[in-house]
Amino acid sequence: MLETDLTGKIATAKSEAITAAATDATTKAEQALADAKTYANQISTDLSADYQKQINDIKGEIADGIHFIGHVDAINDEGGS
Repeated sequence: MLETDLTGKIATAKSEAITAAATDATTKAEQALADAKTYANQISTDLSADYQKQINDIKGEIADGIHFIGHVDAINDEGGS
């Protein structure tokens, strides 16, 4: 009877340990996934901001170029003076 009682207690302890470990692993995995998503979203946001700045810089350079060409055309229309 003592052996049966110990076997049952060992089985219960083993089952509880497995359940606790599985719960802990699941919690940590879910947190790691959430952290990875947050990190990826931040990188995406940072890259989007960088790309948007580059696009705006290029637009500004194009506008400056068009403005410059307009001045050159005006000078040429005036006879090069």
